[in-house]
Amino acid sequence: MISINERFVINEKFVNKVLLKKTIRAVKAKIKQFELKNKHLGKLTEFETLTVIAFVLFAKQKVDIAFLEVGLGGRLDATNVINTKNLICSVITNISYDHMQHLGSTLEKIAYEKAGIIKENNNIITGTEGRALSVIKQIATNLKANLKTVSFSKSSSILNYRNKNITIALKAWDIISSQIKTQRNNKIENKNFLSKLQFPGRLQLIQNHKMLLDGAHNPAAACELRQFIHQEYKNKKIVYIFGMLDKDYKQFIDNLFPKQSTVFCTKPKSFRATEPFLLSKYLIKKRCNATCYANLKSALYKAKDIPHDLIIITGSLYLIGESLKILGFVQK
Repeated sequence: MISINERFVINEKFVNKVLLKKTIRAVKAKIKQFELKNKHLGKLTEFETLTVIAFVLFAKQKVDIAFLEVGLGGRLDATNVINTKNLICSVITNISYDHMQHLGSTLEKIAYEKAGIIKENNNIITGTEGRALSVIKQIATNLKANLKTVSFSKSSSILNYRNKNITIALKAWDIISSQIKTQRNNKIENKNFLSKLQFPGRLQLIQNHKMLLDGAHNPAAACELRQFIHQEYKNKKIVYIFGMLDKDYKQFIDNLFPKQSTVFCTKPKSFRATEPFLLSKYLIKKRCNATCYANLKSALYKAKDIPHDLIIITGSLYLIGESLKILGFVQK
């Protein structure tokens, strides 16, 4: 969100910038050689290049365990080149409509692509349900994979996607800690501490600015954010700052904003950004009070100027990264 080195975390710290620059230079030289010899394959994408860099960094630092987050997710993802013997488990947190131009137009098609990370005779954990879960179950059965599902009570008053992800992560850690060889005690005794962790851009509360930053950028995440707001900030005066990339903004708006919401529309710094006037036009149609701003900084100043209990910035991780820079958060 702020700088490239946050993509690579070793021993809970962003990789050193000097080491990263040195590694990038070496990897780019190797990739250039590879591309010249294999012109029929085309050039590596940015994410493929970053994945190679991650593998090199992890190898050089001799990490005991590497956690890899997929890009678009699944079958054709760059991270998916690892083979079964090097994998402890795969995790598919949930499945919703996103990246449909690449993954497919139905939940079943998206689930099929996501399930591409399941390896034969390996472990797979998921919090998905319904039609998507059926696809994952079938693929896990075909590959003789050990599938563990995590289900959530719809009636729970504390249910939000942070708590869901913590539950799934702990299930994964049970498998990891049972397989790795170490002299340390890997059991997490106090699981409540995880709920107190703050992750940049994910329900991140900045109390001294009375701001909540959340990178929700698809309709399913909008539902989760609205539920969290209802749980934690019911009857509070909220001002939203909202900007999106080329996503399904209408469904996102339908799922997040109650009628009469005050929304300042702007756009992330990306050529893929949706124009604010399109967002405001639809918001007004939904009976919200929407205003357009040329940039995030002017929207922030105006939002702080009017009465509010909380400012919520959402719609894009690009927008969240820019917010953190404006608020003075710098990368170490």
